[in-house]
Amino acid sequence: MIEWNVILNETLKILIPLLVTALISLVVAGARLFWSFASAKFQLIESLYPTVGELLNEAARFAVQAAEQVKIHAEKDPAYLQLITSAGKTLRDEAKQYAVESASQWLEAHSIKGIDLALIAAAVEKAVLEQFGTPAQE
Repeated sequence: MIEWNVILNETLKILIPLLVTALISLVVAGARLFWSFASAKFQLIESLYPTVGELLNEAARFAVQAAEQVKIHAEKDPAYLQLITSAGKTLRDEAKQYAVESASQWLEAHSIKGIDLALIAAAVEKAVLEQFGTPAQE
């Protein structure tokens, strides 16, 4: 008489280690595949969404350009220049204040809040130096 229990038991002793090895290999391959997709997606997201520092520098560049336009307007319009200088400010001080406020508003419009005004002012100084080669304050 054939003892099916013995045959089944011996077959399982051979097949279980093979099946476990195959299953572990599939899990590892799946994890590697998931990691490669996740890594690629993270790199894509990272390339699409700039950091806060990059946004701060961009805001400062835009604000400096806008302040330069205000400065040019003030130099062409004596009444506007008189209004600025009568408040005891120099045109350079007014342009810097305008740039800092503009950068702050630009950042808030892009959902970046709570950045210290001194940090924004430093970014504006950097943008002025990069765009014009001279510091914002002398």
